[in-house]
Amino acid sequence: MDKEEILGRGWGFPPSFDKSSNEAAMISGEDDVESSIYVIIHTKFGERVMRNEFGSNIYDLLFEPLNENMKTFMASTLKDSLVDNEPRINIEKITLTQNDPALGKVDIKVEFTMIETNVTKNLVVPFYVPDNI
Repeated sequence: MDKEEILGRGWGFPPSFDKSSNEAAMISGEDDVESSIYVIIHTKFGERVMRNEFGSNIYDLLFEPLNENMKTFMASTLKDSLVDNEPRINIEKITLTQNDPALGKVDIKVEFTMIETNVTKNLVVPFYVPDNI
């Protein structure tokens, strides 16, 4: 059994289409899991029709001061969101770092283990202040 069968297959994000075959670009295995984590973190609660609980509340905390208490709170709420919405992984640790506060960027490092394959990975998801705010 290969990793695609174990971890699944789904649309890539953002969705793209192959003009020659008229099909959606698909991803599978570990790439599918990593894409799912990215989508969960960047989706606001209530943004998905019929799935109001999908996503995270990180956008609600956008203009809060990023002190150690807020980093701990954000990591805790992100962990809850990932546990609730991505059943293929166990979250080991989430850390938030901000190298230059003037850039308005926070790096979210998610350390996780894929349940079916017992592979431990980490993923750094950059989070920026959206341009339209």
